[in-house]
Amino acid sequence: MKPVFYTLLLLLSSLYVTSCKDGARGKTLLPGVTGASGEIVVVADKHVGESPFMKSLVEKLSEEYPMLPQVEPMFSVHVIPPTAFSDLFKRHRNLIIAQVSPEAEQSKIFVRQDVWASPQTVLYIQGNKLDSLAAYIPKYYNRVTTTFEQAEVQRNIANIKRYEQVSIREEVKGRFGFSLYFPFGYTLRRTPGENFMWISNETETTSHGIFIYAYPNVGKVVPGKKNILAERTLVLTTNVPGPTLGSYMIASPEIEPVESTTRFAGQPCRMLRGLWELKSDFMGGPFISYTVVDPSGQRAITLEGYVYAPQKDKRILLRQVDAVLQTLSFD
Repeated sequence: MKPVFYTLLLLLSSLYVTSCKDGARGKTLLPGVTGASGEIVVVADKHVGESPFMKSLVEKLSEEYPMLPQVEPMFSVHVIPPTAFSDLFKRHRNLIIAQVSPEAEQSKIFVRQDVWASPQTVLYIQGNKLDSLAAYIPKYYNRVTTTFEQAEVQRNIANIKRYEQVSIREEVKGRFGFSLYFPFGYTLRRTPGENFMWISNETETTSHGIFIYAYPNVGKVVPGKKNILAERTLVLTTNVPGPTLGSYMIASPEIEPVESTTRFAGQPCRMLRGLWELKSDFMGGPFISYTVVDPSGQRAITLEGYVYAPQKDKRILLRQVDAVLQTLSFD
């Protein structure tokens, strides 16, 4: 365990705020979580923590975050023994508690929310033998990763709605007919025409924001990747000029965006992850986009989040803009 990690947790624990959890009668107060976004603490005895299956799980959680311009892990994982599992660590936002005990009836994996703090996700790995756990757990590695990824997104969404700028949501709804939530710090950058909006959060060292645009679509079939990228180029070339004359945002020609299909706001969706850059300039960073066909079937809608943070980690900012996109709802 790195000393800086302990120092960070001590600092955060001194700043935590209380939160409420509904109980059978009234509300039960729980302390706020500690730890930075994207951190996971694993609590395990030495023989469990150093076992091949647990090392593989840690490696899985530490895999490279997709489509960033520099290498960053999906999660920063820290393994501690049960003797170090103090009240401070019990308030951590993401916990994995791995236990081998003769009293356990069978190998199992399960999740509990808000055990010692809120909003907290605790994933338990239990078994009566190390060998049986080693045979059982590896097939759930992807589920473990998804559990904590969703937990981070849901925390971000909760904060977005708690500190929402209502005026921007109303502006989006008036323009496009659906809702999207934005926290304090975001401002309207550019709204030319009725089918494009650019909302961003600007600081001295970073910029992250959202593009919203709609275009005609026939039927319920979501446009393919090629059409989405072509429309993206057309829209951003026109509406997102760079700081130098003749510069504009494009998808990086060197690295092909990756796509996946999912459901988004109750609709079939095509998600793209890629890298953007400015034509005729030197800015760039990661982006994530969701394209859906609205319930009327008359138009395709693309929501894109981007991050510009030179010489800084981008994983946390990209999760934050992704969470904004995932607040989409059709009334």
